[in-house]
Amino acid sequence: METMDQAGSTGSTASVQVASWALRISALATLVIGLELWSGGGGGALVPVHMVLGIVAIIAAWSLGIMQLRRPGGSRGLALGALVLGVLLPIAGVGQLSFFGGSGQLVAQLVHVVLAFAIIGMGEACAGRLRRAQPATAR
Repeated sequence: METMDQAGSTGSTASVQVASWALRISALATLVIGLELWSGGGGGALVPVHMVLGIVAIIAAWSLGIMQLRRPGGSRGLALGALVLGVLLPIAGVGQLSFFGGSGQLVAQLVHVVLAFAIIGMGEACAGRLRRAQPATAR
């Protein structure tokens, strides 16, 4: 059993799994809803759901980044990447609402999607490092 100090510094197996699955499920649901919105469906009623699920995904990625940073030998770059992407993603998401058609809107949407996939990858990279750092008996 981990002590509080060990759990806080390396991230317990349970907390890594919860954050990892929260990231995966919320990101998948956000992407599906985003595709529906992009295709013109939902009539805008799904935008708040898309935003809340996106916030859940960002918080999960931030949690994984912070847990990974607190691990001895953790990567500052991964943690900083998760934090920066978590700030940029909603800015790009809200920013695309100011475009109404044309190539500007398409570029804004593509930037938003690229940032979304980047934060998913960053969160998964943090989770993978945390899992590999855990002793085999804790898995």
